[in-house]
Amino acid sequence: DYLVNVKPIPGLAGIRLEPDGTLRIGAATTHRSLERDPSVRERFPALARMEADVANVRVREVGTLGGNLCFAEPHADPGTLLQVYDARAKIEKSGGQRIIPLEELFVGPFETGLEGDELLTEILVPPLPPRSEAAYLKFGLLERPSVGVAVALTLEDGLLRDVRIAVGCVGPVPRRMRDAEALLRGKEIDNGVALLPEAGRMAARVADAIT
Repeated sequence: DYLVNVKPIPGLAGIRLEPDGTLRIGAATTHRSLERDPSVRERFPALARMEADVANVRVREVGTLGGNLCFAEPHADPGTLLQVYDARAKIEKSGGQRIIPLEELFVGPFETGLEGDELLTEILVPPLPPRSEAAYLKFGLLERPSVGVAVALTLEDGLLRDVRIAVGCVGPVPRRMRDAEALLRGKEIDNGVALLPEAGRMAARVADAIT
């Protein structure tokens, strides 16, 4: 019965870096703001690079991160990359709130776990551990990503101490590839490289690709 514009709600947009390094992103923050924010570019460069390649500049100027995530369009980039940061979603309603892992927000194509009286208000992005880096690569036709892969690695004493992999755009929802992560985690770097083809096959089986 009603169409409500949530963008003017005070406090729903904005980017804030906490003392512990956690990035707090208001749901109404535009892709363009994330692309150009100095703290994002310095502390979360993979996120800034991904945002710079979302759709086109017109979309990035008005489209918001929260809108992107809540639309749950399968062929979208942010929900895939944010999962390797172990991002969380802050969801509020009158008289209460809950914080869930971002991967639990996605239920199916164009469907989220939000209840009818709930609103996504903030995305919390923890920093990666020391000696870590993240990357996001996608293959697409024009502005539509067909495959998106996000990876975060932590190196320590020649080992892949931690490995996080997420795949999006091919299945109904973006998801972590935990079997492939476990295959690579703890391996020496050369051994990990040799196992990449098998990790790829494991991820392909779990991705639930749509024809």
